[in-house]
Amino acid sequence: MKIVEIPGERIGTEQELHDFLKSELDFPSYYGGNLDALWDTLMAYSSKPLTISWRNYQESEKELGKRAEKFKNLFEDVEKEMKEFSFVLN
Repeated sequence: MKIVEIPGERIGTEQELHDFLKSELDFPSYYGGNLDALWDTLMAYSSKPLTISWRNYQESEKELGKRAEKFKNLFEDVEKEMKEFSFVLN
């Protein structure tokens, strides 16, 4: 199982979060860096166990505002769709 921990205290922009996920999850070079592309790419992990843990989510929320919630909601929706995916807020 792969575990990726998002360092909320170091994520200041939406682009930083996309770049972090792309790097940590080895997303393809054509990854679009938007929520639709994130959904599609995470769904491609359907056969691989994956946990995303978002440490210090509140810090990201201060910087990203409602965009942080959109990411959180997306991760929660992926968790509902994929049995091999889990999402944790810390």
